[in-house]
Amino acid sequence: MTTVPLLRPGRPFRTEELAVMTRDGVLRRVIQDVHVAVGMPETLALRALALDALLDPVYRRRALVCRATAVWLHVGGSPPAVVDVLLDARRRAKRAPPGLRVHETVCAGVDAAVVAGVLTTSLPQTVLDLAQYGGTEDLPLLRAAIRGLTPDARGQVRERLADLPRRPGRTVAQGRLDALLPA
Repeated sequence: MTTVPLLRPGRPFRTEELAVMTRDGVLRRVIQDVHVAVGMPETLALRALALDALLDPVYRRRALVCRATAVWLHVGGSPPAVVDVLLDARRRAKRAPPGLRVHETVCAGVDAAVVAGVLTTSLPQTVLDLAQYGGTEDLPLLRAAIRGLTPDARGQVRERLADLPRRPGRTVAQGRLDALLPA
């Protein structure tokens, strides 16, 4: 296995030095303050390593990457400004560090996956979450996530939506997915 040299402020360069190297075309930003050499290809493994570098060890063990961050991890695109994580409500979070948004819920029944070592919501679960809880600004992310689904996973999303109990956001999710998921 090869290692990917990810650079963050203080490891070994200061923030200012990373900014200069990025401006000069030597480095590129992967997400937040994580940088990599310009020639490094954008892959799922690189995105996972960058997220792993960002997450505090406590969140790395207890939280699932979710919503916009999960879409970015699974299908790529522009990195989110804030890392979204899902934490079981029974394990209350203390104050979240800057750049991290914690969503608390009961995680029983949440479809999770380990993607290149990062605990995340599966892509079908991410589609359901964005359809239910996302705003209109999240529609491009929802479209990107749906494009990343296999035909079987699209059917799985429809089945899981039909099985959801009546709760806030279900009707909105049904409308969004009816409009965006091919029959």
